[in-house]
Amino acid sequence: MEDLNEEEEWEYPLSGFTKIFYSLTSAAIFLFGLYLGSTPSPAGIAFSLTVVSVLMLLAGLIVLNVARKKLVITKDRILYTSLFSTRELPIQSIRGYRVSSKAIVIEPSSPEYGRIYIGNYTDLANSSDIRKWVMANFKDVNAEDLAIARHQMLEDPTVGNSPEEREKSYQRAKVFAYGYNTIAIITGIVMALISSAFSNICLLLIPWIGVVVMFSNKGLIKLYGASNRSINPYVMPGIVLSSVCMLVKSAKLYTLLNIAPLLIPSMLAATVLIVPLYLRGRNAAAGSLQGQVIFILVAGLIYGFASIRLINCAFDAKPAELYQAEVLRHWYTTGRGRGYFIKLSPWGPQTEPSKVEIGRQFYQNTFIGDSVLVRLKPGLLQLPWYRVERREDNIITERKGINPN
Repeated sequence: MEDLNEEEEWEYPLSGFTKIFYSLTSAAIFLFGLYLGSTPSPAGIAFSLTVVSVLMLLAGLIVLNVARKKLVITKDRILYTSLFSTRELPIQSIRGYRVSSKAIVIEPSSPEYGRIYIGNYTDLANSSDIRKWVMANFKDVNAEDLAIARHQMLEDPTVGNSPEEREKSYQRAKVFAYGYNTIAIITGIVMALISSAFSNICLLLIPWIGVVVMFSNKGLIKLYGASNRSINPYVMPGIVLSSVCMLVKSAKLYTLLNIAPLLIPSMLAATVLIVPLYLRGRNAAAGSLQGQVIFILVAGLIYGFASIRLINCAFDAKPAELYQAEVLRHWYTTGRGRGYFIKLSPWGPQTEPSKVEIGRQFYQNTFIGDSVLVRLKPGLLQLPWYRVERREDNIITERKGINPN
């Protein structure tokens, strides 16, 4: 981009390819809405009208975005028009920029003006020129923030008694965070593949070890970090991914008779983890605090549901009630959500046909019409759960009175 004269301006609307892509997407959504509106829906007219209205609105918003979105740069101002707003910022009031792969953020130097957030700036025509001009004419706020944060850390007496000691504490915190994330992820994956009390205890403890790592490193380690704008190491990958491993394991191995009673104890377990994550895990330098709070809530909920389900089922030593059920259907899915499933006839307290995920070997040796064994257990936390097994003589004779229904 060349230097601008007093009366010149550069306008950057959406690129031609982006306009075509969004226009075709809008047309496809619109036609799909027309199709749904002309087809009787088993859910009723009200539901059909609601879905069609939403699709029509979405198609209209896409068209409006194509017409409105643009960036205008003049000698003395920057003007950005998006779908729902228009923001203007004088050149002399610009503090600097933040650039990521998807967005350019123009930060004001005065609270009098709001920042300009250009999301998906690569959709604009000549987006590389926009990026080059911004980087050539303003300072990198991220780099400035990192320098300020590092200086403040080296001057913080709570981190150490001297700059040298504080630097050692900081480097040690980085090692602790990196080591925890690596070990937590590897251990979480391995323990999710092993069926034992030890593996279950490990999965329950891994996120809490991350909390201990945060609290034992003088506030240097946070839950969430951003290397381009925060110097703090973080333990988010270890805590979240190990919790996801526990959730997958508990969902694969144990089927609850009713999911509703799981809600309250899971919320309580989530709260117990959310509190320390909130108190020590927030990182003001890493971006939106509101976004971090949402992330903390999600991380806590994943752990809450996974831990309660695992504790309830894996540590349930109470005797089981045995039932028989007929296989009504069986199928498998491929791709990312690969799994093997059967549909069972009603049995015991399960009054409706139910879908159950099973192992590959079980699936290959089970056919429609076969009779299978259902073990119903009360659950350590009084959340009934069950497991489906093949009927074999040594299993059936374990209980003389198997309920036929």
